[in-house]
Amino acid sequence: MEEHFFENVPLGLMMMATLELNGFPWWMIAGLSVFLIAGIHFHTKGINDGELAFKKRAIGNRLTLLGLALLAVANISWVSYLLIASIRFATSVYVN
Repeated sequence: MEEHFFENVPLGLMMMATLELNGFPWWMIAGLSVFLIAGIHFHTKGINDGELAFKKRAIGNRLTLLGLALLAVANISWVSYLLIASIRFATSVYVN
């Protein structure tokens, strides 16, 4: 149980912090983090319920990886958007 938590949660928290520092809307960060939290919850329930609850562990793993993937895509797309917006602003300013 601890391995799943210690491998995935710090990475997710760093990606959430990066989004927050870059000005991403907080409600979208909260929405993306739901997948990470639900994944950790289901994985933990699957471990605590024993061998019969392997499906819960698999669902938890998938949700956790989905949350990490969505956070990574959000980081890449948000930074790309900010870069394109700053380039457009820089090219629209005329200095005489």
